Amino acid sequence: MTGSPSLFRQLVVYLLAILFIGALTQAVVHAFFLDAGIEGNGDFNINDYSVPSVRDMVLKSIARSPDGAERIEPTEMLRERVERDPSLSYAVLNPDSCATIPGSSPDPVAAIVCETHVKAVAFWFNALDDQKRKVSGVVSTETTPFGALIVCLRGYHIQWSDLPRIFAEEFYDIGLHFGPVFTIAAVIAWFAVRRGLKPLSASAAKLSGIDMESLNQRLPEDDLFMEIRPFVHAVNEALTRLDAGVARQRRFIANAAHQLCTPIAILRARLDDPEEETLRRDQRRDLRRLQAIVEQLLVSARTSERGGETKESLDLAVLARLRIADYAPLARESGRRIDFEGPSSGVMLCGYRQALESIFDNLVDNALRAEPPGGTVVVRITQGEGVAVIDHGEGVAECDRKLIFEPFWRKSEATPGAGLGLAIVREFVELHAGTISVEETPGGGATFKVKLPLVND
Repeated sequence: MTGSPSLFRQLVVYLLAILFIGALTQAVVHAFFLDAGIEGNGDFNINDYSVPSVRDMVLKSIARSPDGAERIEPTEMLRERVERDPSLSYAVLNPDSCATIPGSSPDPVAAIVCETHVKAVAFWFNALDDQKRKVSGVVSTETTPFGALIVCLRGYHIQWSDLPRIFAEEFYDIGLHFGPVFTIAAVIAWFAVRRGLKPLSASAAKLSGIDMESLNQRLPEDDLFMEIRPFVHAVNEALTRLDAGVARQRRFIANAAHQLCTPIAILRARLDDPEEETLRRDQRRDLRRLQAIVEQLLVSARTSERGGETKESLDLAVLARLRIADYAPLARESGRRIDFEGPSSGVMLCGYRQALESIFDNLVDNALRAEPPGGTVVVRITQGEGVAVIDHGEGVAECDRKLIFEPFWRKSEATPGAGLGLAIVREFVELHAGTISVEETPGGGATFKVKLPLVND
């Protein structure tokens, strides 16, 4: 994507920055050790770093007088420097005549250089000032607009104003000495990073070719660097989960379509025999079954989209009582009862209303069909235990207690229903980070327990 940061570029820049900072730090530490006399020449003075700045001030102060002779006319910068550093002295000599140009401080060291006919390119010296204190000095031959001149400085001290010049020269020296090292390091980093990211680029290219029809493919994890392997492994695990989810949804849709055919065929057969005495009652039951299946599928689709329905604060006790009230007429029609046990309100949770209603509808519907005529289905809600729906029918065999939550599972073809209810219940319970289980009711029957994360827990 345009404007995205480059990991390759950042790694190379960081490497070069580390090398540069290391070289600069080494130069500073080395200068400190020299100045302290810990290593190398014990006569090294940190004030020598100020020489380039002071020498430039002196050279810029050289002017030609009306008679054609050179003289030193201190600039404002040089005058301010001498005011801040009174021990500073400077002298400029003509190397041919050994004469000190006017404006210079008398300096015997420069005169000695001329008298011995030694060409002073540059050398450092120590001398004594008027108070017999040792001071540092330097003599060098400089090329100026007035020709070659000998410049002698001594008694100088480093100033804050010298720092920009010092850093500029140090950067130049570092670049001069370490430039080849930086170049080689950049080339090595380029090859190393490029080679390191090559497997990741290959994985990205392969991943871009994976679609809904090829979710079974996986990214290769061999020959990967240890830093990249966890990422590629996580992508493969995500593909595995996605593949399983898509396969489950496809099976769900295919089986749902197949199962819907059964109640539709029954309803059509009943319509073909309008003289049947129980036609009206059977039609209502068949339509109710179709409606329940379709509504559950729609709720499942909405909640799976993560956005079709939003979570809200709900009272589980109030919601259960409302659903029981809706089922009470159906229970009486079938010769059964529904009882509610628990608080009338105050069992709060954050969830999807339609999904929770579907949980109650399926569990209560299953319990009513399992409950013997004249019996009572109990819906119990407790603050710590959650929801329990209790019937007193045949119960669920222990070997079937895990299978009953699989989509379209039925104990036999004679078992009514499409086999979707409990599978949808489990899906909605897991959507709320809860658990569902089935136990034997004391005295016979099945007790379905749903544990949901309540706000009050």
